[in-house]
Amino acid sequence: MNIISLNHLPNLHQTRKMRVGRGIGSGKGKTAGRGHKGQKARSGYSRKHSFEGGQTSLFRRIPKSGFTSMKNIHQEELALHKISAALQGLGDINLQLLKSHHLLRRSTTKVKVIVQEPMMQPLVFRCPHIHYSKSAAQMISAASGSVLA
Repeated sequence: MNIISLNHLPNLHQTRKMRVGRGIGSGKGKTAGRGHKGQKARSGYSRKHSFEGGQTSLFRRIPKSGFTSMKNIHQEELALHKISAALQGLGDINLQLLKSHHLLRRSTTKVKVIVQEPMMQPLVFRCPHIHYSKSAAQMISAASGSVLA
């Protein structure tokens, strides 16, 4: 009785790597599939991914615009009325609290509090990394809040 098992089946998809440059009878002799002469026919040929045969590359042809300054990438401005609306009655305000309520990006290390609209709620700020405009500091003290470093 003849039992068929997986380890006795022939592998029908096994192909050998083409050996180029091994004579006329191999089908890939003489130029070994590289065409005739030129830079691409030589060994060690490589080119930049943006190379377009000597034509000016696309990224050089299209107009450039915009600029992102890396100078103050970790600094943000935040309006006082947004803080008072989001953190109503939550106690001391610090950087982690502002980040947890999604008022700041996670990468922010410095904040400047500015005034855009009037605010009457008392707030207590307790963080050395929060800076205030003069009008923001006046409005916080006028609303019987405080700024503690």
